[in-house]
Amino acid sequence: MRKIILGLILFSQISFSQKASNANLNVEYDEYRIFTQGFINLDLGTLFVSNQISYYNSVVQKKLTTDLVPNERAIMFTKGTGDKEILPEIIIDREKNLLTERLFEDSHLNSYFAVQEPLPKMNWKLLNEKKTIGKYNCTKAVVEFRGRTYTAWYTIEIPISLGPWKFNGLPGLILEVDDEKGVYKWQAKTISFNNNLSEKEILVKIQNDPKFEAISFKDYDAKKIKKVQDKIQTIKARSGGRGAQFGMMTAFEFDKEPINEYRSEMEFN
Repeated sequence: MRKIILGLILFSQISFSQKASNANLNVEYDEYRIFTQGFINLDLGTLFVSNQISYYNSVVQKKLTTDLVPNERAIMFTKGTGDKEILPEIIIDREKNLLTERLFEDSHLNSYFAVQEPLPKMNWKLLNEKKTIGKYNCTKAVVEFRGRTYTAWYTIEIPISLGPWKFNGLPGLILEVDDEKGVYKWQAKTISFNNNLSEKEILVKIQNDPKFEAISFKDYDAKKIKKVQDKIQTIKARSGGRGAQFGMMTAFEFDKEPINEYRSEMEFN
């Protein structure tokens, strides 16, 4: 049985390599952000993968409401300037294992940043559950990463260790991810090997932009924490220390990464 499984993996790797030699991988994802029950932000995420780089960006697709929340009562969390919501881009240098998240942080800092870190290690627990997504056979995996628990479905039929957002480290392409708390979800909708979109074109898109301040993940996080701490102190001062319920967890509870390697929930108090 072990030889059969290894043979299938090898066959899929050869098939992928044959396709990838002439084209780059492109995957589109439906990306859901649900901050209020019954009110959904539906975005379109696109993953581009070449031998050298991986690039993931998201654009606002539509805003949905269900019968649980009438339209006139729906409240949305948005980020951006004016009426345009700016969603982050994830750039991975696959040769250097370096990740850069380009974003506009308007909740606290109101600035553009290119946040750099080594490609984060995700300690996945591989499970035996299987299901089919489209034409691909997928396997289940679970990970706890920076304050959230995610369940992913990946396929070894496309043996590339990436997926939407920062997800990486599985034996195959990630086609679906669910946040245990139901705030975030990604579902692959199209997969193609595209000859028309070249790596050179992507490199032009992600070239250095002076409006993004280059900063380490640790320093960026410290900058956000300091800003929130200052805001908390201002609120407490204005209220005489009474009725100030705003805290760290409130400030970061909807982030994809509410905690990280440099701080924990305990430090929010």
